[in-house]
Amino acid sequence: MTETNKINKEDILNDHAQLIHRVVTHCAEPGTVADLEQFLELAEMNDWVKLVKTIRNIMSGNRDNSLLDNLDEEEYIVIKSILNGIENPETLPPIAIDLNSDMAAPGIASLIHASSQGNVESKNIIEGLTSQMSNAGSEYTTIALSIEKMMRGERNFDKLTEDMSEAGHKLITGIIAELSMLEAG
Repeated sequence: MTETNKINKEDILNDHAQLIHRVVTHCAEPGTVADLEQFLELAEMNDWVKLVKTIRNIMSGNRDNSLLDNLDEEEYIVIKSILNGIENPETLPPIAIDLNSDMAAPGIASLIHASSQGNVESKNIIEGLTSQMSNAGSEYTTIALSIEKMMRGERNFDKLTEDMSEAGHKLITGIIAELSMLEAG
């Protein structure tokens, strides 16, 4: 493989970080990741059939390294990251937050909800995410503070969106709506 064709592990982990985190969170506490099935269906539609099949195997409790056999390089990196993350969440890749992503709000809400239910891995992931956002500065710091307030139970929209842009309002609205559904049951 030439240098120009060589797959960059860091890029792969960045591209798949949302999925990796969701699978690890689900494995720690099945059923706490509301949008995991959507992620898996989307991956299958994008021709990641073998990857999704392997992830479903992991979700069913299989943690054997033989899962890594017969995967292409990108699939191998994703599955290895999931297996490592199950063993040690500190190995998980950082999550880049796209404020305009339709998947950001359900993912963050799932982590907040799972954390409030006592899921330590979700709590670690959301704390890492808010730390990363705070370090990014600007609006991300404000959003991180709002997420931390939601972790403590705050749901007042006005308090959570003070001094935010339209994109921040949209994200917080989505998180609150998703949390309402998760908390209702």
